[in-house]
Amino acid sequence: MKTSLCKASFLLLLTIFSLHTFSLAQSLWVGAGAAYSGTWLMNQNVNDQGENLNPALAGAPAFGVNALYMLSDVFGLSIEGNLSRIDQNYNGTDAGIDYEARVKTSWVDIPLLLTLRTQGGVYLEIGPQFSLLNNVKETIDTEPASAFEHTDKDFTADFKSNQISGVFGLGGIFPITETISIKGGIRFQYGFSDIVVELSEDEFLPKLLNYELSIPAAYAHLDQNRQYSYEPTNTLSAGIRLGVLFRLSGK
Repeated sequence: MKTSLCKASFLLLLTIFSLHTFSLAQSLWVGAGAAYSGTWLMNQNVNDQGENLNPALAGAPAFGVNALYMLSDVFGLSIEGNLSRIDQNYNGTDAGIDYEARVKTSWVDIPLLLTLRTQGGVYLEIGPQFSLLNNVKETIDTEPASAFEHTDKDFTADFKSNQISGVFGLGGIFPITETISIKGGIRFQYGFSDIVVELSEDEFLPKLLNYELSIPAAYAHLDQNRQYSYEPTNTLSAGIRLGVLFRLSGK
């Protein structure tokens, strides 16, 4: 999968620079940016658990670089390479213990986006995003203190190594000089693929009893009656993005 993603990114870049060579486009831009988003790990079993497990909004940053090739005044293609997080907070009461938890999933994102821009600088962007998992860390704090507490415990093995998402964004591109512009807007992302590794009931129960599973992995396999019943987990984020673009060629 990683090889396929690298090949797809290389082919897109090759296409962009080939178009530039044959003067089929008006401008080539490169830049860098950052974002801060509200993020969720969406799972129906988690939502059904009740007061013992309450998912709560988490915020997470992203940073990256991008290239935008405008094929005309209004139509362009872009590719990005971003380091991002999709986090989830939880709280609740279980076995008489109050707890708060945070799960941090870290990704390398490669969005391939169609960009539409008006003369006034307003843009829309839409396209697929391919993501590779870096790691997953979980922190749990309990009151009173208990053996369930841990800080940044690694649960990467609970999750799949990649996911495919859909991305939609809108905002504005504002010129500062003839060759420098500021880009700001909002972006929404939804993961189409399940990111948790599904276990059979025979595999799941020993791991659960030995506390070897993260919160999202454990409850993805448990319905509201604490019976084995797997539901997929999908990522969701919505946030603000701000970046700078430098024009390398064109007008």
